[in-house]
Amino acid sequence: MEMMNILIKSLMEGTDGPAAVFITGNLAAVIRGAAIASAVISLLMCLFGLKLIRVWNVLFGLLVGGAAGYTAGYFLGQELKITLIIAGVCALVLGVLGGIFKKFGAFWVCFVSIFTVAAGVVNLHPQDLVWVAVCAVLGLLAAVAAMIWMEPLVIISTAFIGGFGVGNAAILLLDLNNLYVSWAIYAVLVIAGMALQFMMKSREIGRKQAAYSNEVKGEISMEAEIEQARTLFDFDDEEEDEE
Repeated sequence: MEMMNILIKSLMEGTDGPAAVFITGNLAAVIRGAAIASAVISLLMCLFGLKLIRVWNVLFGLLVGGAAGYTAGYFLGQELKITLIIAGVCALVLGVLGGIFKKFGAFWVCFVSIFTVAAGVVNLHPQDLVWVAVCAVLGLLAAVAAMIWMEPLVIISTAFIGGFGVGNAAILLLDLNNLYVSWAIYAVLVIAGMALQFMMKSREIGRKQAAYSNEVKGEISMEAEIEQARTLFDFDDEEEDEE
């Protein structure tokens, strides 16, 4: 539990006495519960990112809208109450728009996913403006590409952020400190998520093609029957004319 203890100490810095002991025990349970919840959500995203895209669109819309609204209120010098109201309104607007317009929501899903993963890979710090810009550009490229090739980019983005989310939760809960083991976990989860999602999409396309093929065959068969019936009627008419 070394990693858990380090995280708790960093959160509890400056607090001591009996209150610190009480808070520490509850904080450990909260962190563990949050890690499990994060692992479950991340696993769903990793394996069913495209299938549940509207769900992620709403969640990411709420996240982006809330963060943007809070940042705007803060820099405009508003009171905390007003800032929270602005954040709530922005979160609601982007969440609703993401749920209604699939591509609009997918833009933010891909942007946030790739930006977050890139930031984790480079161990980004807010003061490293160059790396912040690099991560933002990578996220923006993925988001713009998703406007053209939405489904493949959504699969790739959700597999990455979902795989990294599950990996981080597992590393925290299992107290893994080996860098190579951590990267192996990330790689396996990301590859498995991509493979499963592309496989499900391929089967879905196959089913649609089979249904379309059957529909076309049915139309061709119906046209053949109509033509056969028409030929039969024409033949009967010719016999009547001969008589």
